[in-house]
Amino acid sequence: MSAITRNRQIPSITLKTELIGKVTSRKIDANALIDSGAEGIIINSRFAQENQLTLLPIEKPFPVRNVDGSENTMGWVQEYTIQNLHIYSRDNRAYHEEKAEFYMTDIGDHDIILGT
Repeated sequence: MSAITRNRQIPSITLKTELIGKVTSRKIDANALIDSGAEGIIINSRFAQENQLTLLPIEKPFPVRNVDGSENTMGWVQEYTIQNLHIYSRDNRAYHEEKAEFYMTDIGDHDIILGT
């Protein structure tokens, strides 16, 4: 498995999301980019560290490549976090909720990338 991050020059769709701490119930606002070219759900390493998310080691780390095929600055994905994710509509109503595994790597200016 490898994750692919998206080229920021291509038009994109961003959603307002919220992560809810499973132990503390703390709410963290995040902007999520929808990217059908990315594999999995990816969280920005900077965002994860700034918000002190609990990170878990990946049993079998895997490489990350950017959309242009170059190696991601972080190399291999080695950690993940499990978070409750709420996605909001334009009128600020939650219309999707799920517990999700987020792979941690560098994704530039985005907090989260929601891939397939």
